[in-house]
Amino acid sequence: MSQVIKLDRADESGVYALPDGLTFDAVQIILVDGMPVTEGRYAIVANKTAVDIFDAKDATIVTVVLK
Repeated sequence: MSQVIKLDRADESGVYALPDGLTFDAVQIILVDGMPVTEGRYAIVANKTAVDIFDAKDATIVTVVLK
């Protein structure tokens, strides 16, 4: 069974960080408010340890499903 992790918002610009020790190499899918986010709406940043969600709002919840 896949593990789902809620990401912490790193700053006001919409960057969300993975927990220590994980990179996006281990991520199967990114969910924004429970819906899969499409390519072009995000960028993997910070040496593959965070994601910038371009249209994130203050209350946006970002989760990932691990492989």
